[in-house]
Amino acid sequence: MRPPQIHPRVTSDLEGLDPEQRAAVEHDQGPLLIVAGAGTGKTTVIARRVAHLIASGRARASEILALTFNEKAATEMQERVDILVPYGYADAQIATFHAFGEEVLSTFGIEIGIAPGFTVLDQSAQALFLAEHLEALGLNHYAPLSDPTRYLRELAAFFNRLKDYPIDPEELRRFAEAGLARPGANSADRDGFARFLELAQAADRYNHLLWKGGFADFGDLLALSLKVFDESPSALRFLQERFRYVLVDEFQDTNPVQFEIVRRLTAVHRNLVVVGDDDQSIYRFRGAHLQNILKFHEFFPDARSIVLTRNYRSTREILKSARRLILVNRDRLETRLHISKELLTERSGPVPRIKELPTEAEEAAWVAAEIRAAVESGARRCRDFAILVRSNKNAEPFLRALDEQGVPYYFSGSRGLFQRPEIKELVALLYSLSQDAREDHLYYLAESAYGVPGDDLSRLVHALSSEPTKLRTLMERASTGSAAVEVSEEARERIATMLEDLRTLKHTARDHRVGEVLRAYLERRGIIKRLRTPSSFEDEIKARNIVKFFKVIQSYGSVAVVDRVPLFLRHLGAIMEYGEDPAVAEIGEESDVVQVLTIHRAKGLEFPVVYLVQAATDRFPTRNLRRGIEVPVELAPGERHSSELHKEEERRLCYVAFTRAKEELVATHAVDYGGKRPRQRSEFLSEAFDLGKPAPAQKKQRALEELEAYRTDAPQGLPPLARPPAREPILLSHQRIADYDTCPLKYHFLHVLAVDPILTLDHRVNFGNAVHQAVAFALERHRLGEPPTFDQVIEVFRQSWRNEGYRSEEHARRRFDQGAGALRSFLEREVHSEGPPADVERSFRFKLGDVVVSGRMDRVDEGRDGVVITDYKTSELEAEENADTNARDNLQLSIYALAHRELTGRVPERLELRYVLSGAVGTSTRSEEKLERTRDRILAIAEAVRSGDFHAQPSEHNCSICACRPICSESAV
Repeated sequence: MRPPQIHPRVTSDLEGLDPEQRAAVEHDQGPLLIVAGAGTGKTTVIARRVAHLIASGRARASEILALTFNEKAATEMQERVDILVPYGYADAQIATFHAFGEEVLSTFGIEIGIAPGFTVLDQSAQALFLAEHLEALGLNHYAPLSDPTRYLRELAAFFNRLKDYPIDPEELRRFAEAGLARPGANSADRDGFARFLELAQAADRYNHLLWKGGFADFGDLLALSLKVFDESPSALRFLQERFRYVLVDEFQDTNPVQFEIVRRLTAVHRNLVVVGDDDQSIYRFRGAHLQNILKFHEFFPDARSIVLTRNYRSTREILKSARRLILVNRDRLETRLHISKELLTERSGPVPRIKELPTEAEEAAWVAAEIRAAVESGARRCRDFAILVRSNKNAEPFLRALDEQGVPYYFSGSRGLFQRPEIKELVALLYSLSQDAREDHLYYLAESAYGVPGDDLSRLVHALSSEPTKLRTLMERASTGSAAVEVSEEARERIATMLEDLRTLKHTARDHRVGEVLRAYLERRGIIKRLRTPSSFEDEIKARNIVKFFKVIQSYGSVAVVDRVPLFLRHLGAIMEYGEDPAVAEIGEESDVVQVLTIHRAKGLEFPVVYLVQAATDRFPTRNLRRGIEVPVELAPGERHSSELHKEEERRLCYVAFTRAKEELVATHAVDYGGKRPRQRSEFLSEAFDLGKPAPAQKKQRALEELEAYRTDAPQGLPPLARPPAREPILLSHQRIADYDTCPLKYHFLHVLAVDPILTLDHRVNFGNAVHQAVAFALERHRLGEPPTFDQVIEVFRQSWRNEGYRSEEHARRRFDQGAGALRSFLEREVHSEGPPADVERSFRFKLGDVVVSGRMDRVDEGRDGVVITDYKTSELEAEENADTNARDNLQLSIYALAHRELTGRVPERLELRYVLSGAVGTSTRSEEKLERTRDRILAIAEAVRSGDFHAQPSEHNCSICACRPICSESAV
């Protein structure tokens, strides 16, 4: 292995760091625990450390692995690194745990019998998969005949938790059988062990069915990666040598399998830096194992600890209250390591307030009125405020109060998508297309989507009581004027339009997928065209929500044997009840609205003013409830559950809520939330503000309060506030550059509106993707010294194959055979007869001013002839003599060459286009002059994107293969 060298273009900027932050950034070798309290700049420290490792020459960027828990955190960290490394650098791997696991399985899964190209199931798809295969799991107690899907959600969670440890079904089976054989076990114990035996069998069958179908759930990505480490020492050794420096963000939220993966990866070099705060561990319900951070020094006795205590977010008064609160928890790093975690700041502000209101509605009205008054006075913007609730169901009165005050808001409730009007409309449409359409769906569609007047609908519904028929039949009569009940001319026209649409779409639904049927509806109604130019914040959210719903449908399509409306409707209930009800679309930071969100969703965010609402007994902390089917504590000590552990986690959650506030913190509670007993303030408020026991509260009648919910004299909305646009770094992948170069409007559809889930890819794109996956797999195995067989390559091709976009089944079959034949020739030509490449799918990332360019090179060779960069094509080549011309003019190859120059200072000796179908090879080079023209083109595209220039650039060829054609009014075909 070549020793790392100091990058000539990267400098290590340590300015602005406090002493503790600097010590963490400059840490030399060995394990390090960074205890980073709220607002102490942990993301800054991680990003600066990545940059420092590169700048100091300790590591190449490709030797650095930084793991996070979600895409948003990974993106933020990458953006920070982009800013710190001003010129160009190879791509450090900054990824979520699950993305890293997916890469491990895609590369090395073959070692344990798993071919690449598997489909990862999200929570909705997992629920559907379980519903589809429930009978095959051999369940008895957990699939009662009276309600077979009663435990479906609990089963999915249980299977996931087994993989979080990981616990093999065979291990659970042995535990259950040993318990059943134990002498003296009473009937209750025996019943419990029998259920564990049933679950072990079901888990084993579930896993078998997953992999037989080419699927993996999220738990598999990590549990099976660990299995790769166990069964393939060469794979583990390769990854250990590749990633010499590993960093983990939010370490307090890791589960056992994540910790074990990190421990194995760092066993040789031991250069592990973990950043976390035990006081912000709030995801136990997702499997987070607090002991990972509390016992870090037991696993790494020689580990160094650095404590970040300088807070750059909140005022002294807020931090003092948060400190008093969290000190009540007993088992903390502060006592284990004998350190001080007290957060320090020079900033001061108002003392946090507590406000008690008589009723729930008055509490919500008071908060909304305070916010409106502050905004009207000019002291604050709406975006300065956050209302934090313990759970989604607690938000409703505050949303209603904000509506009444005319205050714009955004609610990020995780149960929100299926409740949104635009999604309810699509669901109502699908049900209205079925044979057993319910009257309420047809009513909702007529009123909300087609605007049939309410008075006319009421007359039709009333007529049903005297006429034994269906609403649809009455509507058909009304549309022709033959109904016994009179409706307006407007109603007749609108009903006729709706019924005609339903007839057309019902015909479409016979032989088209669910997504295609909905897309046809959106086209008929003109909705899909409006996605192009949303006229308001609400329109933008609607557009994004529709795209999210199409992702749910895509998830169903990945599992379903037949993707048709009737079958989708059969499982829609399972999706909505047992699967993930996705959150509504997220908003940008520039949106001037009040944010209403749960404390869990507020983690990682900050706001000038925070209202922590409903801080009352039984609301916060919540009661200690069981968590469904629990893993035996004998196999998983982290499953141990008690009221004390629950209350400590709730207290940490309250601590997180307090520390979201930068300038002002207001806690509110009401005496009356319904029920028989009055509520007192939360014990957490008493702890945080050093208050005594509250006096007994007196209840107030709720009758008038209930009427307040139906007020119609709402104040007028607040005027919008102008904001200058911020000039932030813009990220352009080579694909985005190519899309804009082809057609700016295409870029807008795919990368601004992100409408790709509602599109059907051209069959040439699907074919190319499948071939590319197989080629990458073959080359990577060749690079690792383990050339694959044709059967292994064709299995990857088959797993990656999608039947979408082909003219017929016969067309798809012949295309598959063509691809298989091409791959056989490719294998003989480039694997069995050529030396291995130096790299496959080499990622790159470099900066041009405030533009970050990223991408992946299909293949890189380094030999006596110098560096050769290759891109593989699956398109037809009209004449082999055109190959060199195509390589000379190819923008993608120019971007690859520019990336290589920016990262190494040298221009690659040769560029190649290799055509997989024909075997033809086009070669070319790039001069410095041409690379400068490529650089100028990229900067021009970035400037055009910033300015919102998304004009259409139609051409017959490009439009004929463009997935956006159905929604584009400028298409040339």
